[in-house]
Amino acid sequence: MIKLNDLNENSILHNLRIRFKLDKIYTSVSSILISVNPFKMLPLYTPEIMESYVNGIRGKDPHVFAIGYQAYNNMMSENSNQSVIISGESGAGKSEATKLILQFLSDLSGRAASTKAVSNIEQQILQANPIMEAFGNAKTVRNNNSSRFGKLITVKFKGGSIHGASIINYLLEKSRVVMQSKGERNYHIFYQLLAAADCNATLKTELNLESPDFYDYVNKSGVTSIDGVSDEKEFDDLVSAMDALHFTEEEKLSTWKIVASVLKLGNVKFDVDVKGTADDGAKISNFDVLESAATLIGCDAKALEKALCFRNVGNRSVILVSYSVKEAETMRDALVKTIYGEVFQWLINRINTTIDTPVDSPTIIGVLDIFGFECFVRNSFEQMCINYCNEKLQFHFNEHIFRLEQEMYAAEGVVVPSTDFKDNQPTLDLLEAPKGQGIFAMIDEEINVPKGSDTGFLNKATAKHAKHPNFEKPKPKACEDAANCFGVVHYAGTVYYNVANFLEKNKDSLHPDVMSTLRASNMNFLTEVLPKPPPTTPGRRGGKSSKKTLGSQFKQQQQDLMDTLNATYPHFVRCMKPNTLLKGSVFQEDLMLAQLRYSGLLEVCRIRKLGFPVRRDFDDFFKRYKAIAPSATDLDGLLAILEGDGKLPKEQFQKGKTKVFMRNAIAQDLEIARDEALLAHALKVQTLIRGFVMRVKFKSWHNIIAAVGSAVAARDEALVTSALDQCAELPFHGVHLKVVKEAKVLQQRLVEEKEVASLLTNAIEQRDLDVLRSAVSAANAMDPPLVHDALNNAAAIIKELEAELALRAELRAAVNKRDLALIDELLLKAETMNLDCEEVNQANALKQRLEEEKEAMENLRTAIDSRDIKALSAFLATCAEMGLSGPDVTEGRKLEEALLAEASAKKALSAAIAERKIQSIESAMKKATDVGVTDSSEFSDASALLKVLQEEKAVTEELAAATSARDASRINAALAKADSLSMKSSEYSNAVAMKDALKKEDDCKAALEAATSSGDAGALSAALATASSIGLSGAEVTAATEALSKAGAASAMSGKLLSCNTSTEAEIEALLKEADGMGLSGSSEYVAAQASLAKAKEAAALVGKLLQEGQTFAVMTKLMAEAELAGLATRYPSEMAQATEALQWLAMQDKVETNLESANASKDLDAMNTWLKYAADNNISSEKVKQGTKNKIRLEKELEVIAKITAAIDSNDIEALKKLIEEADKKGIVGDKVSQGKVLADREKIISETMAKIKKADEESNMELMNEAFDMVIQLGLEGPEIEEAKAKKDALNKVDACSKTLAAAIKTLSVKIYSKGGIVEGDNKPLLDAIADAETNGLPATHRTLVGAKDLVEKMEKQLLVQKQCLDALESGEKSALKAALKAADDLELQLQSKDDIKVSLKEIRDHENMLLEEAGGVTEAPDMGELDPEELEVEREERRKEAMNTKYRFWNFSSLRSPDDYAKGILLSKKKVKEGMLKWQDTLIPKSLLDLSKDNSKLANNINRCLLGYMGDKQMSFPATLAHDILTKGLESPLLRDEVYMQLMKQLSHNPKADSIAKGWQLMCMCVSTFPPSEDFDKFVMNFILSKVEGVGAVKNYAKYCLRTLEGMLTSGASGFVPSVEEIQAYKERPPILASIELVDGQILSEDLPVTPDLAVGKVTEICSHFLELFDENIETMGIFVYDLGPSEELNDGMERKPLNPMIKDLIRTPRPLRKEEFLGDVIVHKARQGREFKFVFKKKIFLQSEFYRQDNLPEVEGGYVSLSDPPDEQYNRLLYLQGEDEVITSGNLTVDSLEEVIKISSLSMCYNFAEEYPTDSDGFFELDCMSFIPEAWHDAQTEEKWATDLIAARDGVMAISDDEDLRRCKIEATFVNAIKSNKYYGGHMFCCKRAYINLTSDDDSFELPDDVTLCYREDGLHIFDSHEIGELYHFGFADIIRWGGSSRQFSLVLWCADTETTVELMLHTAQATDMAAIILDHINAIMMAQEE
Repeated sequence: MIKLNDLNENSILHNLRIRFKLDKIYTSVSSILISVNPFKMLPLYTPEIMESYVNGIRGKDPHVFAIGYQAYNNMMSENSNQSVIISGESGAGKSEATKLILQFLSDLSGRAASTKAVSNIEQQILQANPIMEAFGNAKTVRNNNSSRFGKLITVKFKGGSIHGASIINYLLEKSRVVMQSKGERNYHIFYQLLAAADCNATLKTELNLESPDFYDYVNKSGVTSIDGVSDEKEFDDLVSAMDALHFTEEEKLSTWKIVASVLKLGNVKFDVDVKGTADDGAKISNFDVLESAATLIGCDAKALEKALCFRNVGNRSVILVSYSVKEAETMRDALVKTIYGEVFQWLINRINTTIDTPVDSPTIIGVLDIFGFECFVRNSFEQMCINYCNEKLQFHFNEHIFRLEQEMYAAEGVVVPSTDFKDNQPTLDLLEAPKGQGIFAMIDEEINVPKGSDTGFLNKATAKHAKHPNFEKPKPKACEDAANCFGVVHYAGTVYYNVANFLEKNKDSLHPDVMSTLRASNMNFLTEVLPKPPPTTPGRRGGKSSKKTLGSQFKQQQQDLMDTLNATYPHFVRCMKPNTLLKGSVFQEDLMLAQLRYSGLLEVCRIRKLGFPVRRDFDDFFKRYKAIAPSATDLDGLLAILEGDGKLPKEQFQKGKTKVFMRNAIAQDLEIARDEALLAHALKVQTLIRGFVMRVKFKSWHNIIAAVGSAVAARDEALVTSALDQCAELPFHGVHLKVVKEAKVLQQRLVEEKEVASLLTNAIEQRDLDVLRSAVSAANAMDPPLVHDALNNAAAIIKELEAELALRAELRAAVNKRDLALIDELLLKAETMNLDCEEVNQANALKQRLEEEKEAMENLRTAIDSRDIKALSAFLATCAEMGLSGPDVTEGRKLEEALLAEASAKKALSAAIAERKIQSIESAMKKATDVGVTDSSEFSDASALLKVLQEEKAVTEELAAATSARDASRINAALAKADSLSMKSSEYSNAVAMKDALKKEDDCKAALEAATSSGDAGALSAALATASSIGLSGAEVTAATEALSKAGAASAMSGKLLSCNTSTEAEIEALLKEADGMGLSGSSEYVAAQASLAKAKEAAALVGKLLQEGQTFAVMTKLMAEAELAGLATRYPSEMAQATEALQWLAMQDKVETNLESANASKDLDAMNTWLKYAADNNISSEKVKQGTKNKIRLEKELEVIAKITAAIDSNDIEALKKLIEEADKKGIVGDKVSQGKVLADREKIISETMAKIKKADEESNMELMNEAFDMVIQLGLEGPEIEEAKAKKDALNKVDACSKTLAAAIKTLSVKIYSKGGIVEGDNKPLLDAIADAETNGLPATHRTLVGAKDLVEKMEKQLLVQKQCLDALESGEKSALKAALKAADDLELQLQSKDDIKVSLKEIRDHENMLLEEAGGVTEAPDMGELDPEELEVEREERRKEAMNTKYRFWNFSSLRSPDDYAKGILLSKKKVKEGMLKWQDTLIPKSLLDLSKDNSKLANNINRCLLGYMGDKQMSFPATLAHDILTKGLESPLLRDEVYMQLMKQLSHNPKADSIAKGWQLMCMCVSTFPPSEDFDKFVMNFILSKVEGVGAVKNYAKYCLRTLEGMLTSGASGFVPSVEEIQAYKERPPILASIELVDGQILSEDLPVTPDLAVGKVTEICSHFLELFDENIETMGIFVYDLGPSEELNDGMERKPLNPMIKDLIRTPRPLRKEEFLGDVIVHKARQGREFKFVFKKKIFLQSEFYRQDNLPEVEGGYVSLSDPPDEQYNRLLYLQGEDEVITSGNLTVDSLEEVIKISSLSMCYNFAEEYPTDSDGFFELDCMSFIPEAWHDAQTEEKWATDLIAARDGVMAISDDEDLRRCKIEATFVNAIKSNKYYGGHMFCCKRAYINLTSDDDSFELPDDVTLCYREDGLHIFDSHEIGELYHFGFADIIRWGGSSRQFSLVLWCADTETTVELMLHTAQATDMAAIILDHINAIMMAQEE
């Protein structure tokens, strides 16, 4: 800029404008860079451009990369700290410039880095940006991504590479969290989190989030989205960035919770809390919202509510004062701002934790991205801080550019005209002066003043600074609310600040009560985020806080920043905003001029033009430029020479006292002269070095050639291979040298020798006779024959193997004969020969089997003789397992049964003895008698015990009877017997108790009698009291009572009281009442009577229990004992008799149940039958008896099955036995016979499997399987005709196997030669032909796989001979087609010929030449001439291409032009192995060179392509990724040489890629590539193979692959498109995927199958495409549309995708076809439906129907005679579409109703005629066969019978058929007639939507407007119709003019309607999932109506 001749504002502005129009957005003003925001993507940041600036900036255009280079270069060359200061107003591009500087520095660092760890730090620094932007950037009216905070990023370097960094942030705009201006947004993170939750069910549930319109903190500005920005994708990038910086899952989730809680807190509402005091308080009206927010951050909701509504003003006690509603809202906002601000600071600290690694003595480059100067309509404290910061930076700028420069000129004595500049020191003094002088200090003082206020501060500031030149008191109209404002004259202009809330914002503190509540959170993350409590000073409640004000903190930050910048060399980037529209190519001069003025750039230009901006110290100048004049000895001499040569004109420099000062132009000229001088010297050095290098190379070449010769002479394969590898260094790889040719021939020979020798060695090691013979034959057949040590051993080994072969044959014969003696003899011989083979193993197995059979039979005989049941059962089982039979086995089985029966009887006796029950013992003794074991000890023991038990039973019965009879003598006698038997039972205890009771009664009676005789009242009373206590009654008690009554009334009453123990409850109660009246209530007699009353009640309760039903025997027995003891028989005789009877019945029942259980346990069926009969006879039917019946039936079945199993075993009926065992298993039957049967069945199963194996082995000629089967034959001991037949098959198979091995050996030997580099010659196949003939002679089946393989190999060898000749001929001709054909033929045979390698070299040379010519032609090929190919032919060709591409040889790693791993890793010093292994796998680092074998220049381009690819896929953080993709596509289109490289790199990056987002972007780029340029003809099938391998996958990759496949096939058919998508189109890929859309017509006919739809192709364009497919007339296209039909839940939900949960209010609503808006995208629909997990389809049909007389569009002909007459139909396809849509609406869906039967018959017959034509049914059979009922609207089906419908519609046939004899004309007339018949329907053309009513608000008291819960809305040309979803008939109708307002969210739709009848405004809120669809269809109708009216 300083080169301009006329330097003024206009010239500078004009220069910037011209450059801007040319997309040159960077301009230099000396060392200052002006950057103008282009507001569009420009290709200025590609790897090539970055590479050019990395290599130096001289001669290059101004660029932000140049600033980065200067800073880096200065740092490296001068070892000094640098800074880049980026300034400018909001929207000028500061943030992007910062990212580009960091990206450039990272790239420079990456080139210098020596470890991956350093590279990771670079990427982590770049990854910090998405986090800071998400939480610190927002959309403003000036900028869609405005940074609302400042930041200084200090990058630490060591050795030229980045080793760490740190970030300092400045003044986050926290007020934005709670309030945004119109057209602005809150911070990005809120919208990103909501978008992510909307797509992630887990996150949505975890955070309980709604849509953005639900939250007050984000829905007030009218903007919740940004055009072209996907908040969901941005959130994904944010998460990826956090992962890269090692944020933990807990940290991320906690952060989301806090952000979500902020949103929820914004919805907390306050109401007035009316109190009796003067001031009303505030209360929360929606506590549930607060509770939800508090839960997320782990706070107590009640405590938080209290802190928000009250404040504690007490010092030593709690004194709560209520907030007003306004104050409470302010406190809520303060809480939110504090939380968000602290989270933001924590994020910065957390990032620093990762990237700020310790570095010793680093040099730094600081990049400052600070907020721009701000001046709004209303400016507050934040703006003052921001502008103060800009003042400080402007002062720094002035210091560096102006003041310091002028001071230096003066100090050095250099004369330069002075330049005025605007000094802003007075403004800084006004703002930052200390101690009550500066504005910041005055604000701090006002805070500390009691009752300090904003107004107080304003008044003091005005009084203090009224005369200050930079302070203004605004005039009334100067600004909004001028009375509360003051002005500051800044360097950029005057700004008026409104002091409202100045003090509160400066405090930047939260009330301690609220902060304490937050610190009490149980969320560890929140407590970590919050600042630690500041130190306090005593004096007030909690002490006085020492926290600095926000202004003080900010001032300190600015001072620290200035200190940092002053310690660095600054580089300035002035960002400028060209327009306020945020649009590209718009240059607003006034705006740019204002920025030029206040930035001081004009003054910069002047001072740099007049002054000497380049200055160097004397010593530095002399050293640097001495190369220009080598003869100079000192500085003055050098200056004189330079001046004399004209290289340093006098006016262009001045010599100071210590420095030489130069102007820019001459300094650049000097640098050029210096470069030229250095170049001359360098050329001399290069000449010497190149000569030396070439001499070294020449010597090296001679050494290589000599090494080749030595290796040939030594005939050492390793040396030859190594020497030939070194030949790559020779010119032309040495292919023309004789010695090299000889070495290659020798190499092939040595490889072949090695292979044959290896065959020999392996055959010797494996002792394989056939391979040995074949290998020896091959060795002898070599020319000259092979000489090898292994040949000397082969003959001896062959002889040994032949002897072994003979012995094996003898062993097989002996085994077949089962001759044990012969087997022993042959096995001994095999042992001496150390023979180990299958025959030996089988012989040993048979020997062991024969010996085991003998031993088993001997053991069985011994067991029979000894009658040892255990041994007998074991040996019988062994015989069964071995399959042995015979007389001994039969005898053994019979003996086993007898012994088992005896053992069972003895076991039953022992069990009965242990049970000690008479019934069990008697039953067991009976069974023992039946089987004859009465002489056993068990039987004797049982007999003795039975006798004892019978005696005990008799005693027990006697005890019970005596106790019941209350007979003391009987009780004593029974107890004596019991004692003699040592019995202790409940009857015994009861008898003892009764005995004691009777004794007491006798004693009492004696006392009564004595007292009665003496008449002593005291004795009577005592005796009666005793009688009463023991319950005694009788004559003695009566006599005593009478005697006592004679002593007086009181005594009489006492007697009654004492003798009432036998009275009833009522009698005793009456007696007590009477005694109470006599004053006896305290007497002992009264107490005794009360005790008697209690006992009477207990007795009554006991009787109740006895008579209670359902008592068990044990409980009843216990209760009876208690009753007898209590003597209840006398008081309740009838009840006790009843209870006794019940007890007897229970005893009988218990007896039955006990015996049944015992019988079941012992499986005694007879006992079961006996006791069940007993139960039946006595009418006993308890649950246990019923269970006994079931047990009996089960036992009978078990015994029956066991009996059948026994019979099957005896008869050896295996088939029956199998079924019986299966039945026993199902029923759970176990036992010895079952086990025995299982053994036999299992053996039979094994036998069957063995015989099946023999059969299979015979069929498959599988010797291994045959031997396996015969191993089992021997183990099982099988014999018989079947086995003999199997042995014959085995012998035959042995012969076949021997022939097969001979063939296999021949194949193996020949394969060495076939796959050698030298190939084969005539006659090489003779050994194989001989082996085939021998095999066929020996009966080897023709289908045997080895024989088939041998014949195939012979055929292949014959083909190979032809192919070898074809290859040589092709090489000789050099023609491309011949070479390709030969290469394909060799590939098809998978040959490894040297000639094949030579062909590849030749083809590469041809391909390189063709690509060079193609590149010169622009890179676009003409489409191949496909002629007039039929679509079917194209489909066949496509299928054939796919089929061929699926061949595994087309895996991309098999491509012939791919570098070898060694070549790829050549030059790599460290981790070479890892580099080679990862050559074709995903990596996030740059590849070392191209993947394909490209030239050096193209390999360099390939590296840049890789940089772009990494940047676009997100594997490397780079700015403007869309431009990177554009660069790749452009290179691929323009350079055919690079196309295959692009595809190869893409496939590499998509292989083993662990990052889902990277995979998605890689496939997006693949979609773009296949749409832009095809791979080469040689590579296309490799690419297609890769894509086909992904087509059958799942999820998004499958869809991308399908799109790529379809597009690639089209590209291969038609050639390169020659079109590169624009940057904007590429950006659309981030929003949505490309898709293959299948679009149908209403009747299901496919209109377009797999139509490729790019992400930027909107529905409107797709509609046009579909219309053109159908050749619709232009006037009808506008009315058409695409609809989405919901088909229900998807069956394929298991694809890992998170499902979006539907709102409960709308999930059950019917989904009507959704009309898509023209500006929508099909890709969005697919993504949305996938997340919902629902199937769908796209349908093309008419969208807008207008048919009024004013704007009729569907011009159908008039009706004549009931049917339409057509003369010239305007649009046949359009009429057909109308018909199909009408048919769907009336007949299929029933949306349109038909009013009359006649009309139904008419439209149904028309539809039938249209579909069936001449096949229209003529009778009822045909009617029902063709399902003609489906042509009748469903609502009319029941109007009459099906037969009647058939009659009526058949009768209508003649009428519709008579419309026309011509079928086509008839169809046209039917279409028109049908549509004409239904278009009169009131709702024709309407769009239906199902909704649920949410609420209704009316503006009047009229309540006549009501709606049901479920409603259907219909929109058509005449407005809105509302229906009850479950009833027929319209509820309301509103014209479009009556729809005042409408809108909705994802789940609700609101309508404001005007009811003209009632003059009422209705606000209607509906639940629906189709709110946006309804809003769009309203607009579509209104626009269509207005356009039609205009026409």
